[in-house]
Amino acid sequence: IDLKSFWRDALLAATAANKLAPRLGADPEEAYVCGLMHATGHLILCQTYPDIAKFMFAGYASVRGAELAAIESESFGIDHPTVGALWVETIGFPQPVADTIRKSAQPLSAEDTPLDLALRSALAIAAAVVQQIDAEAAFATLPDVARTRLAGADGKPDSGFVKVYDSLLEMQP
Repeated sequence: IDLKSFWRDALLAATAANKLAPRLGADPEEAYVCGLMHATGHLILCQTYPDIAKFMFAGYASVRGAELAAIESESFGIDHPTVGALWVETIGFPQPVADTIRKSAQPLSAEDTPLDLALRSALAIAAAVVQQIDAEAAFATLPDVARTRLAGADGKPDSGFVKVYDSLLEMQP
């Protein structure tokens, strides 16, 4: 695992979650922590089982979210959101943070919290930033409920979203 890329992506997700959280009804600090820690389970799995990880992930440019969780479940018998949630619970993070990390690779449901929405939205935005797509295309990757809250009257991303997205693009090397 490329630790520089791993932590850069985690910082990108954390910053996006923090910036989006107030507009999505979530606590910005909890959202930041979720963004920063959401993939630590992958790091733990890869460091714990380096031979399996090397074999399983060779040839993948970048695998994220549900696709990554499925590969991990097949290879390790557990996925990164579950491992990450167990780890943050063990070291004493608040339960809502662990619960949000645990669900991070699942589709949003009606029972999900604003913190879940903030993290899932941040992960979509972080992936868009890595792909270097424009703000409108990035906006289209957001969950419907997030798009509703971040859209202008014309249904397109509002200036606040564009400003956040552009600042995230500047974080990329």
